[in-house]
Amino acid sequence: MNVQKFTKYFREFEINHDGFSQIPWIDIPVKTFPVDVFYLDDICHAMNIPELQQKAILNEPKKPSMMQERRDLFISWMFRCHIDSPVDDAFLAFLPGIAIIAELVGYFVII
Repeated sequence: MNVQKFTKYFREFEINHDGFSQIPWIDIPVKTFPVDVFYLDDICHAMNIPELQQKAILNEPKKPSMMQERRDLFISWMFRCHIDSPVDDAFLAFLPGIAIIAELVGYFVII
């Protein structure tokens, strides 16, 4: 994020609207961590899903059962990541909705 760019924008906004430019900003050094991005096709390859089943999973779902296949695959992959990761490692997953979040929380609470 370019703080200076945002500061300049809001400073100009303030000057145009009320004549003041009292926009302070603080620069806080940040520690970044390496990030790996995985998509559904990456998960299919990692889980050794046969090609014919991959095509069915990767195509736009036409019925609810196909969404369930995606959810089951994703949950299996999350478990695999959790089990294969060293104890002091962590991973962050962006999930598509509250239903799958609640489902995963239920599984991981059991562990």
